[in-house]
Amino acid sequence: MFQQQLYLFGGATLHNKSEQNLQSYYWQSKDGKDWSSGQELAGKDEWLWRVTEHKDCLYGVAYHPNELHGYVALYRSDDGLQYTQLKPRLNQSGYVNESGLVFDYEGKAWCLLRRDPLWQTDERALLGEANPPYTSWHWRVLDKRIGGPVNFIWQGRHFAVVRLYDERVRTSIVEVLSSKGELIECLTLPSGGDTSYAGVIVTEEELRISYYSAHEGTCAIYFAKVLLS
Repeated sequence: MFQQQLYLFGGATLHNKSEQNLQSYYWQSKDGKDWSSGQELAGKDEWLWRVTEHKDCLYGVAYHPNELHGYVALYRSDDGLQYTQLKPRLNQSGYVNESGLVFDYEGKAWCLLRRDPLWQTDERALLGEANPPYTSWHWRVLDKRIGGPVNFIWQGRHFAVVRLYDERVRTSIVEVLSSKGELIECLTLPSGGDTSYAGVIVTEEELRISYYSAHEGTCAIYFAKVLLS
């Protein structure tokens, strides 16, 4: 919900004989029943992965997959309708793609960025940080490969729900230790195979997580409640 409107974001490819470009879209609704037509945002072949609200603005990181010219770009919207590039080349260190963006209590932005070993051998995730106005970023390499990151701040500590690949593929809650460049696994959710892409709601006492997993034979959506202490 942003400015009394529900938003749905996604990427789509229109197939015809002349072109097959990826385009990011958003849809709006006041009640969750009647939705607007899809409106384009970001550039051609850019997938705006997640959108995060901060101080009455929306921020999101889009990725453009390309072996020679791939990148992620930071977008901002003041009204939910028009999106402009705040940082056109946020990162270009290999096959950078899915991201989790969060703002801490002091307004610093943190970007947890997935990399895959398609165009380089280093598959470890990246962690970026920036102070307002979020145009100058510092990056560090983390110690693990991840997928589908979603970040949250709880009691001043930085956590995320991610897919982990070491030993076996699974969805887990991790703590992000930026000073050490480490992801510490806190809790493994019932998961395996094709899994991750969580939705997260944080309260003072409880973490509510929706995610999908194929560990019981077929892909299904799961819901978990985790007590915070």
